[in-house]
Amino acid sequence: MGPCVFPVWLALRVQQSQFDSKGALVNKPSPHGSARPFGLLPVGPSMARIAIADDDPDSLALLSQALRGPTIEIREADSGVALVLLLAQEGPFHLVVTDVDMPWMDGPAVIKTARASALGAPVLFVTGFASAELEATVAELGNARLLRKPIEISALRDAAAALLGGSQ
Repeated sequence: MGPCVFPVWLALRVQQSQFDSKGALVNKPSPHGSARPFGLLPVGPSMARIAIADDDPDSLALLSQALRGPTIEIREADSGVALVLLLAQEGPFHLVVTDVDMPWMDGPAVIKTARASALGAPVLFVTGFASAELEATVAELGNARLLRKPIEISALRDAAAALLGGSQ
């Protein structure tokens, strides 16, 4: 039996995806770049890749600066839609850090879409507007944690390290 091919809806476009011989989901090569696997990368002594999204430029800069380090590669997105594209085009990532409340597509909606496309990376949500409903949504997404703004830098770093497995 050949590979199972199905469309993966990401924002306003469709990418054809398939499973490789080991059952991992990969994108078909496109004219815009090579195939990249979705999901969680093993974290070791090499670089950890973190995707960070926030529609507030100051918050985005603060989150990036707080998590930057000699073994950390940071990629930024300034909206939920930009995060979807970043995950699809430049993934996989070891960790995704995203604001909850963003225009067009909020953080939880992005991660629901990505989880449906087999994204296994842990997610750290940051928000100034936590609620019991949001906490339930984060718990339902799995492999995720919620931090409330204002965030202490040490709490952000501790949460990221915990989600990365403490290896960074």
